[in-house]
Parts: sequence; C-alpha cells; structure tokens
Amino acid sequence: MLNSTGIPQPVQALGVANARRTATATLKTQLRHRTITLREILERPPEEIGRQMTFEVLLWAPGMGRTKLRALNARALRDGHLNLAAPLGALTVRQRRWLAEQLPQRRWSR
Repeated sequence: MLNSTGIPQPVQALGVANARRTATATLKTQLRHRTITLREILERPPEEIGRQMTFEVLLWAPGMGRTKLRALNARALRDGHLNLAAPLGALTVRQRRWLAEQLPQRRWSR
C-alpha cells in the first residue's frame, strides 16, 4: 500500500522506528557519558522519545535502579499526581517539572 509520498507504508514505518531507536541510543549514550542530565531530558523531551514510558527513560540514567524508581513512583502517585507508567510525551509541563525537581541537582554519579 502506497501513501501520498509514494513510499510504501511499511518502509515508511521502518524509517520512523529506526529514527526513534537512533534517538534513544544517542540519549542513552549521552547519559552514560554525562554530557546530558536526566533533568534536561525531562524538561525538554525530544519528540522521538515521546512514546517511551517515563519509567523506562528514568532507568536509562546511571544510578537510577529499580529500588529508587519504586520509591519515586510511590512519591509521584502520592504527591505529584503522576504515574510513571505513562508515556513521557503524555506528561504535562507541570508533571515533568515536578519529576525533574525530585531528581538530584548534580549529574548522576556512580
């Protein structure tokens, strides 16, 4: 099936998926090398990772494990009216700001 651009839909879908995977890999590398912080990603999330679950994005950061994530999710549900199982792109500016404020000010350390 061809779309309006003349490119078959499956080929176009593969291109979009590849762009998202590349963006995700780049962000993970930047977090690991500490050239970007999790706070920066939350404050200005790239469009390519808008469908990623928020808890998955948080787990990309060095030092953020499942135990810290569980505690943060409990606090988010109780105080921030936020579910970390929601896609990052679905969070409001207020929710992303609240989440960023819960993170340490410094870059994640080992």
